[in-house]
Amino acid sequence: MLAPDTRPCAKQPAASGPAVTVVASRVLASEASTARLQRRLVDLLAGDRPVAVRVRGIGRGRTAVDRLCRLCEKLARAIVRAGLEPALLELTLAAVAMPPRAAVYIRQSTLGAGIVNLLIDDTSMAAALRPGPHQDDRTWLQLWQLRSESVCTAFWPAIRSSCPLLSSEHATDVVPGIGLQAPSQSAFVIGTLDLVSFADDTGAIDTPSVEHALCDVIDDADTMHEATVWPTPAMQQDSWFNRRIAICVTGIGDIALQRGLDPELHASVLELDALLDHIRRFALRRSQAMARSRDMLPAIRAQNPCSRLQKSHSHDAWEQRWLRAIESSASRHRNLLAMSPWSVFPTGSCDFRYANLLPLLAHVDACTFRRSQSLQCWNIREFIQFHRRAWAIWRQRESTMVVAEQL
Repeated sequence: MLAPDTRPCAKQPAASGPAVTVVASRVLASEASTARLQRRLVDLLAGDRPVAVRVRGIGRGRTAVDRLCRLCEKLARAIVRAGLEPALLELTLAAVAMPPRAAVYIRQSTLGAGIVNLLIDDTSMAAALRPGPHQDDRTWLQLWQLRSESVCTAFWPAIRSSCPLLSSEHATDVVPGIGLQAPSQSAFVIGTLDLVSFADDTGAIDTPSVEHALCDVIDDADTMHEATVWPTPAMQQDSWFNRRIAICVTGIGDIALQRGLDPELHASVLELDALLDHIRRFALRRSQAMARSRDMLPAIRAQNPCSRLQKSHSHDAWEQRWLRAIESSASRHRNLLAMSPWSVFPTGSCDFRYANLLPLLAHVDACTFRRSQSLQCWNIREFIQFHRRAWAIWRQRESTMVVAEQL
């Protein structure tokens, strides 16, 4: 065990930037709507934090291309006129809305270099799930061809609550800067837990130091929720109501490599699974302890089923049952852990065998999709298979949670 003054720490948490939803067909139909959007984005970008624009209502085909181009031109004029940095603006849209190459070209030709977040939905994934070769599928072929561009493909369309008293939520937007798929107007405080900094040369983890760092980052994130003035009223409300934390666990692939684990062996997955399970359970216990010592999450209070029942014997019975559930399960934060599917690879590696570690994603509440790995050595089959396997983990987890809720 390391001495207290030499223990590594989790990265200092930071408040997430805003994601704004834009219905392009409505904005483009009105000069007044366009002007309001331009002013809003200029004000948000002036905070020097990344801002994501979730573009809806662009239609399909040529109509979509034309609308996105006109929208980006209007945004670019306002941003440049205000002397702001267009690279801070991220675009988010459905991957099936238009050919991905067209979306990237429009972004680069109007706003310059910057991130395009492409959401993979059921329709897109259905193409990847078809048997046989996929080279003729335009969306996946172009996503593969764009793997070295600033394109973030996000394919985890639901975010889980760490507290069993709250249900999952649809994740329709991407939090800028980190690429975390989340509900619209989510206010996250984001921290990092790099497992490599808690390991020796053999990959053995100093568990007490990990637990100490988890306590620190959860405490600091909770304090930041209280102190932060969020850039939009909806985010301010979300911060109070859901108190979301995303502790991004990194270094999974590096730990596997340091331990000499063969990613193709099931025993390797089980060994790392136990590590992630311990981290998840400890983080939840910390949040539950904070709920008892301070106050539980307002979102839990709002779920009280007794508030919709008239006073009766059954009401009293349900209230007692609810109070017992609160006592055993209430937490102070709706979400706690996040992870990128790309973190299952060692740093600088794209060895496809490490995709066998993707089942570890089942332990986290949310997924992030920024990656540092170069995928130049991957062929289109490997690219599609990776996304297909990660998607299968999400589907399996969601179906398991639905069954558990029904029991």
